[in-house]
Amino acid sequence: MTATGATTGNTVTETVSVSEGQTMTIASSGTLTVATDASSPSSGALLVGGASKVTVGELRVTALNENIDITGIHLDRTQVNGGQLNDEFSMVYLFDGTTQIAAIAPTTTAEITFENLDGKFVIPKGSTGKKLTVKVDTQDVTNNQGDGNVADSGDGVSFSVAQDKYQAKGVSSGTAIAAGSKSGTFTGEAFTVYRSVPTWAKLSLSSNTLVNSSGVPLFKFRLTADPKGDIGFYKASFALTTTTASVTALQLLEEPNTGSEVDLTADGGRLPNITLVSSTDGTGEHAIHILFQTNSGLGFGNGGIFRTVAAGTSKTYELRGTVANSVTGSTLSVAFRGDSQFGVLPAYPDCAGGATVGDQACTGIADAAKGKFVWSDLHWGNSSSTATNTEQWFNGFRVSGMPVTSTAELLTR
Repeated sequence: MTATGATTGNTVTETVSVSEGQTMTIASSGTLTVATDASSPSSGALLVGGASKVTVGELRVTALNENIDITGIHLDRTQVNGGQLNDEFSMVYLFDGTTQIAAIAPTTTAEITFENLDGKFVIPKGSTGKKLTVKVDTQDVTNNQGDGNVADSGDGVSFSVAQDKYQAKGVSSGTAIAAGSKSGTFTGEAFTVYRSVPTWAKLSLSSNTLVNSSGVPLFKFRLTADPKGDIGFYKASFALTTTTASVTALQLLEEPNTGSEVDLTADGGRLPNITLVSSTDGTGEHAIHILFQTNSGLGFGNGGIFRTVAAGTSKTYELRGTVANSVTGSTLSVAFRGDSQFGVLPAYPDCAGGATVGDQACTGIADAAKGKFVWSDLHWGNSSSTATNTEQWFNGFRVSGMPVTSTAELLTR
C-alpha cells in the first residue's frame, strides 16, 4: 500500500496495525415474539349473553430481522366456573385493528385453531410490533338451558397462547420461523357470561360534614342494569371507621330524596339480628352487612326481599345513620365492600335455602358466606316470591366499576 500527502505530494511512510472487527452473522430468517398487550382487557370481565364481537384479548406480536407473516395460531382455553368454549361463545374472531381477518365457530370445549392466515396479518420488523385482537360472540343465557340455550350463567373461559403455538414465515426469506426463533406467550382475562350484568359507580355526597343528627348521609352509589335484562340486588356491605363519633341506626335507602324513596332496612322482624349485623372482621374496621326488608312481613320466599333494577335503567342508593358525639376533629370513613374472588356459583343468597318455604333462621351474615355484595341476573326468568328460592345469585367479584374496597367517603367535623 502506498500513500502521498494530499497537499505536499510527498510519499508517506505509513504504519499499519492489524485489527479484527466483530463477528457478524447473517440471519437466515426472522424471529417472532408474542406477549399480552398492555391494552388487553383486565376489567369488565362479566359479559352479557347474546353480545357480538366483544374484545376478550389483545396480543402484541413483534418481528425482528425481517417482516413476518402469521400463518396460523392456536388458542387454548381455561375453564372459569366450569365453562366450556363452545357453550359460552358461538363465534371467535381475529382482528387486525378494525379489519376482521378470521372467524371460527367453536366445535370443541377446549381449544380453537386458526389456519391459512397467509398474508392477512403481517408484522413489520422492528421493536414496535403489531396488535392482534381476539373477539367473541357470546351465547344467549336464558332460563338456565330450559329453552334450549346452552350457556350457563356465571360460567366462562379465558384464552391463552402457549409458546410455539403459532405458525409464521419470513416475508423476505420465505422460511418458516423455527421453534427456536419464537418466544413469549399470551394469557387473557377470565370472562364469564350472564343474562344481564350490573355496573356500579360511587356518587358524591351533598355534604361531608360530620354533624350530630339522625339520617346523616354516609355513602352513595348507583347501580345500572345492562339493557339485556333486569338485575336483582340482594345484599350490600360497608366498612366503617370512626374517631370519637359514634354511628347507630343505619339505613339503606333506594332512590333517596325522590318520590320513589324506599327504606330497605325498615323493621320487618329481621332487625337487628338478621337484616343488619355488625362484626369485627380483623381489619380494624366495623363491617356492616345489609339484607333488605321493606315492610312488616318476612319478605318473599327464602331470605327476604331483593330489589330489582330494570333493564337499561339505574337506581341510586344511600347509606344513612344517626351520628352522635361528633366534635371538632371527629372523622368517619365509610367504604363500600366488593369481593375478591368468585364464590360457589350460582348459589342461594344468605339466609335462603330452597328446602323450606319462608325465611331461614339467620344468626348472622358472614362476609365469606355468599359475598359482601350479592346480585342476580334473574336468568331463570322468575321474580318476586321464587327468585330467592332459586340458585341464581352471585357475589361482587368482577362487577364493572366495583373495587374490592371502594375509595372511602370521609366525613369530618
